[in-house]
Amino acid sequence: MEQFVWLIKSGLIETRHARQLQKISAKAELFGFIGSISLKIRDLNRFNRELCFLQTTIEISIAKGMEYEEEAKQIQKLKEKKLMNWVSIVQNLADVLVVQANIRDGKGRLREPIKWQGV
Repeated sequence: MEQFVWLIKSGLIETRHARQLQKISAKAELFGFIGSISLKIRDLNRFNRELCFLQTTIEISIAKGMEYEEEAKQIQKLKEKKLMNWVSIVQNLADVLVVQANIRDGKGRLREPIKWQGV
């Protein structure tokens, strides 16, 4: 979006096209954020499957009296990755709200995107 503003200010694009290009840019951003969220959700599902596998491995190791330190470390790393993915999803959702307000020209229920960014 900022690129279009720069091109308009520099005179490479006529100002009469500004509004339409900004909306197109905002819609493209929206699709990008939605795609990013869906990929993060897919990663979370994969992490959950890996966690289940590792927890089962640990339970079997305990039953057999074997060590499971490596699996415990892997579980901790996966939990950290899950947390970072959730943070990324929340950030992308906030960005979706801001972009949605841009698409609607600030009209609608989400009139004040600055407040939503603070969330």
